[in-house]
Amino acid sequence: MGQVKLIIGNSKTKIECSLKDKQALRNKFRIRVPGAFFSDAFRTRIWDGFSYYVTDSGYMSTGLLPKVCQFMDEQKWDYEFEDNRESFNYNLIPKKVGNLKMRDYQLQSVKSVLKNYYKDLYFPRGVLDEATNAGKNLIAAALFKAYPSDKKLIFVVNRKHIYIQGKKEIGELIGESEMGYIGYDGVKWNRFMICMAQSISSKIHSLRGQLTKFDIVLCDECHYASSPTYKEILLALDNSFVRIGLSGTPFKHKDKNKNERILSFFGPTLHKTSNDDLIRLGFSTKPIVTISDGNTLIKIPKDYKQEETLGLIKSKERNGNVLRRVKKHVKKGRIPILVICKFHNHTELMYRKVKKKFPNLRINFIHVKVKNRMEILEEFKVGKLDILVSSKLIKEGQNLPLIGALVIAAGGDSNIDVLQIVGRALRKHKSKRRVWIDDFKDKGAYLSRHSKHRIKVYEQEKFKIIKRYTI
Repeated sequence: MGQVKLIIGNSKTKIECSLKDKQALRNKFRIRVPGAFFSDAFRTRIWDGFSYYVTDSGYMSTGLLPKVCQFMDEQKWDYEFEDNRESFNYNLIPKKVGNLKMRDYQLQSVKSVLKNYYKDLYFPRGVLDEATNAGKNLIAAALFKAYPSDKKLIFVVNRKHIYIQGKKEIGELIGESEMGYIGYDGVKWNRFMICMAQSISSKIHSLRGQLTKFDIVLCDECHYASSPTYKEILLALDNSFVRIGLSGTPFKHKDKNKNERILSFFGPTLHKTSNDDLIRLGFSTKPIVTISDGNTLIKIPKDYKQEETLGLIKSKERNGNVLRRVKKHVKKGRIPILVICKFHNHTELMYRKVKKKFPNLRINFIHVKVKNRMEILEEFKVGKLDILVSSKLIKEGQNLPLIGALVIAAGGDSNIDVLQIVGRALRKHKSKRRVWIDDFKDKGAYLSRHSKHRIKVYEQEKFKIIKRYTI
């Protein structure tokens, strides 16, 4: 094994080594693609079914540098760095931004970026694993203030309401004179740009030249970074030296390739603030999770869609159990109540059932096809609704501090969705000392396994769990 040279750029790192060593790296850093067997290319042996993270010509994404070097250290390979990045350092560590003082964990999160080195390389890139209610807008504003005044920052967000909220909050923190945007309301260039991913993507060809001028990129909800939209944007930001992903649910995809793509662009986790941390520190509300019987009667052959339709959406037994939990919360005065469903038809069905059961309460529903959904959501947010039945569109970025009870009727097998939904209920408010969360244990080859996975998520988050199911 000869000397390995790593020529480091912002986006890509060139690996100069022998063909034998290059092949060893390619084989080590590859991941099988789920469902590859069903591809014609795989069946005809044109493709081996793997995604490779070191190319034939010896390039890899720079975010993988620590992981690749760890492997070479374990193998006792000799290697050296040639750093071709145009690096810069921070000026200060802000303990206050605008009129807000940084909490200790927020300060540590910012420091984890500003002071991050890999070996002797300044490496201000990676993922900040910050749970809902951690104050990501303040962290973003602090990073902007920390670096020199000639550096430009772009903050990519995924949802319109997150964009609106971030534009307002960050503008107040850093000053409107520094604030720019790309969104549904147009384009305004400035040193700090908050941008909707969809708006950038729709204009990517005309914006590409401007995007190369940004030195710092922050990506909210970075678990989306493996999607085609985000990938296109992030590749266009190829001159950014500082690269930070923000999410309360990074690296939680069941598809390992999606996690590896996130790591490839940003790098490893730099700092973590868990739900348990925020609850213990008094910044989030303590949840009590009750797991009740969902369906117990379903007997369906191993067909996921049939199970989901008959055992969850159209199951009178399960929908009745959901309704009973809503009734329990109404009786205990845990209003307002949020009921989460997965599909539009299930959302509307549960709305009709809840409305019929509680004719004297203020009740409404939303999903993406409801035209005035933002107005309805605002009514729920300020306490003008007693019960809101919603699809999963509400799962990210919404600040809903009044929620007294959350009933998750959606089922599902996504760790990311579970944590995002629960995050809506953990917001702190003087009206509540704890929040009540309901989920269900279902029967069925798929639904039962999905239920167990969700219960495991609650256990990993160290939530108090009351198990009332019998199956």
